[in-house]
Amino acid sequence: MKIMIVSTDNSKSILKSIQKKPRQGWAEAFKMMHERKEDRLLMKDALDVNIKNWQW
Repeated sequence: MKIMIVSTDNSKSILKSIQKKPRQGWAEAFKMMHERKEDRLLMKDALDVNIKNWQW
């Protein structure tokens, strides 16, 4: 799979192809997050997103 990076420079669109496997390095990153105790939920499981006037 090729991943494309899109950027602009002086009204020019630039596409760059990157040879990379999807999700490469994720396992190591998640392991480090767990070791640092950074793998917690950011909002409560019991959050009711259907409540009136609730916003992200």
